[in-house]
Amino acid sequence: VLALIKTEFESVVCSETISLSVAMGRVLAEDIANAQQALDECPLTLMQTLVFVVQAKAWDIVIIGGLSGRLDHTVSNFQTLQYLSDRGATGYLVGHDYIVTVIQEETLEFPAEAEGILSLFCLGYDAEGVTLENLHYPLTNGKLTSGFPLGVSNHFTGEEAVVSVKDGILTILYDVANGFPREEGPC
Repeated sequence: VLALIKTEFESVVCSETISLSVAMGRVLAEDIANAQQALDECPLTLMQTLVFVVQAKAWDIVIIGGLSGRLDHTVSNFQTLQYLSDRGATGYLVGHDYIVTVIQEETLEFPAEAEGILSLFCLGYDAEGVTLENLHYPLTNGKLTSGFPLGVSNHFTGEEAVVSVKDGILTILYDVANGFPREEGPC
């Protein structure tokens, strides 16, 4: 797992040997493979690194390779995204097939070109005021709970899609080919 962190002052990476190629918002597969290899060279754990960069006022954090391998590590990375969100940072886990992020009292917008599946899960207390616009299964001011997977396997429709939550936390998974969405503050 490699954390690429953009702060107000500089970009920080665990290994200087990694460069992230992003073209049209797409992360290339070789970047993910290179990030996995760089993990052995990184002297800090992911959480140690993220605690440091959050204290340095990081606002966008991309973690490459945090979705493959051990399931327990993947789940802990979902919790890491919430840790970042709780502190005002935006984190993304980027894998071969998916990007995962967490929002709370926020809105994400996806362009009309977005395609494939988008799933969202409430992994903590109830998420209320959930709105899904221009997705195959729309929702207006709904409620998602951690005990029922209502948000699984939604689909983009060829229109600009909007996902928002007024109160609570949502973990959102979508196809990596869609790149990074536009993010807005409180709903």
